Amino acid sequence: MLAGLAFACGGRPAQPGVEGEAAAPERAGLGQPVHDGQFEFVVGSVQCGRPAVGQAPLVERADGQFCLVELTVKNLESTPRIFMDADQKAFNLAGMSYTTDPSAANYVNEQEMPMDVGPAQRVTVTIVFDIPTDEKLTGLELHDSPFSGGVRVDLPA
Repeated sequence: MLAGLAFACGGRPAQPGVEGEAAAPERAGLGQPVHDGQFEFVVGSVQCGRPAVGQAPLVERADGQFCLVELTVKNLESTPRIFMDADQKAFNLAGMSYTTDPSAANYVNEQEMPMDVGPAQRVTVTIVFDIPTDEKLTGLELHDSPFSGGVRVDLPA
């Protein structure tokens, strides 16, 4: 079963507000909780401009600049869930999207990705994006899974 999809019967388009229609994605800002699937997300901070992560001799260099996003993830359900940094996206002002750099994230987190999140457990992780040096992140799209609708977090200008 495909959750979150709206289908119109009889060849008519779905009408706004009709039951079964996909809802607009939830949006928030820094420090505000948002929900997608079994997860609650809170973005604590975003730090861009890092040319590298890690400590010598184990260092990974950015192609442009690394943006480190501190993210608290809480499992809202009674079953374990896996958080995958690769499911998360970032956007610039022009709407261009960026995927995470999972290998860089392993240099800044104590636990490797993907990460197990137990029932009702809350974890704080850092997800890492490698973006061009002349770009700035304006938003994030956070996902419970690669198939979820996601939630948007707007970042300060």
